[in-house]
Amino acid sequence: MDNKKRLFFGFEVHAPWPESLPTGRMPKTNEHHITVAFLGETSHEKILRLLPEIPKPPFKIGIVGAFDGCLFLPENNPRVVAWRGKSFEKDLLASYQKELTTFLKKQNYPLDDRPFLNHTTLARSPFEKDDWEQAFQPLPYFIKALHLYESLGNLTYKPLWTHKLISPFEEFEHVADIGFRIHGESVKQIYLHAQIALTFECPELIPFLDPNTEVSTLEEVIIKLNEIITHGDREIGTPFKAVSFHGELKKEETLTWEMIVDV
Repeated sequence: MDNKKRLFFGFEVHAPWPESLPTGRMPKTNEHHITVAFLGETSHEKILRLLPEIPKPPFKIGIVGAFDGCLFLPENNPRVVAWRGKSFEKDLLASYQKELTTFLKKQNYPLDDRPFLNHTTLARSPFEKDDWEQAFQPLPYFIKALHLYESLGNLTYKPLWTHKLISPFEEFEHVADIGFRIHGESVKQIYLHAQIALTFECPELIPFLDPNTEVSTLEEVIIKLNEIITHGDREIGTPFKAVSFHGELKKEETLTWEMIVDV
C-alpha cells in the first residue's frame, strides 16, 4: 500500500524574529519557511523517486531580503497571518519557483496556478488583526536550505529531504567587536550580504540599505557600509561605530570576507 503524506517544498527562513508577538497559533521559529510548491496529500514513494531529477536552485548561497508588510490570507476570510517577503536579488526565488512547479506539473502534480507570493506564515487563527498590524516591523531574512517538508498538523513541519545552501553570513566571536564571515559569489553580493548581516543586529537600518549599487573592490564595500552606518546613526541611532578596514577577500567555495564591526 502506497504511503501518502501531506508534502510541500519550501525554503527554510531565518530572521531576527521578535521575542514577543500577538496571540495566535504559531509554528516554531526554526520551522518558518517560504512555500514554493504545495503537493498536498500525495505518494511519499513517488516523490522520493523523483528527487534526483528535481531541478535544484541555481544559486549556491541563500537569497536575502526583507519582510515589508503584514498579510492576512485569504483576503475574504483570513485564517493566516503572514509577512510578505521582498527579495533583494532580482527574481531568483520566483524564477526557481516557476522552474520547480513546471517540472512537477509535467509529473502530473495538480499544482495551484496562482502567481507566486513570497510570504512566511507567522500565525493561524484565532488572532486579532489589529494587534498583528501594529506588531509588524520590517525585518531582514535569508533562506538557508530547500526542504521537502511533511506537514504533521498543528503547525509542525518535518524536513524529509534537504538541499543545503551556504549561509550569506555567519557571526563569530570577536573581542569587544562584532565579527561576521560574509559569503558571496561576487563583490557586489559580498556588499549586499554584509548589509543584511548588519540589519540582523539592527533591523532599524533596513530603510537605509543600498542593494543596487555597483562595487568592484573590498575598499569600496567598506566605504559604502560606513556611509550606511553614518546615515543610519544620524537619523535613528545605531549600535555601530564603523566597519573596520580589515581583512581581504578569500576565494574558497565562494568569496569570503571577515567583517569586523566596531561597536
